Amino acid sequence: MLPIDLKSVVKQSAWVVSPEINEKALELKKIPKSLRTDTENQLLEIKKAQREYTNLIDISKALSYGNTIIKGPSSGFPHLALAQFIISDKQQISVEVDGEGNVRYFPRGWESHWCREFQQVFAKVSGFRSLRYPIEADTNVPLAPLSLRDYAKSGIYDVLFEVAEWNNVRTNTLLDPYVLKYIAGSIYAVIGSWDITTLELKAYQAARNIGL
Repeated sequence: MLPIDLKSVVKQSAWVVSPEINEKALELKKIPKSLRTDTENQLLEIKKAQREYTNLIDISKALSYGNTIIKGPSSGFPHLALAQFIISDKQQISVEVDGEGNVRYFPRGWESHWCREFQQVFAKVSGFRSLRYPIEADTNVPLAPLSLRDYAKSGIYDVLFEVAEWNNVRTNTLLDPYVLKYIAGSIYAVIGSWDITTLELKAYQAARNIGL
């Protein structure tokens, strides 16, 4: 049992539009795109996505709310992982964390340009692990269910999931993952999620235990 509730984390990380943001967006629309800053253009992209998607979240907040693992060999690494959502039964994701609280996710053993970096997600830690930053760990990525495989085929979506233990390929990481679509900045749209049944979990663990 993990000490966090991913559903609650996603809910707490919802991107909330204030009257000030709406007013700012209206003013920005009057300015040519070439004259707006990257941050301003990102704001308009997010506002546009809000009309298309029901639920937008700030992934940096989600990672921060999830916090880091406190005890055991995975101490100091995030409770949550982000990976490219693809069809694969042997996909693994790596994470790097440094003493400034920055985190980076990238595929392990895959020739892919996919990478997600987030700055100062966690509190700074004095003497974090060692003086050689960043530190790195790996974990399995949840299998895409049949109901969401069309999204996995495109390769443009990500999956957010809980990690029980890093650097242990036999550890279950299948607890109610979320499929996300990158919008701009640290904002993602929630596309869907799925619950793992006990039968599916046992089958998955058995397959991993024999190296499938």
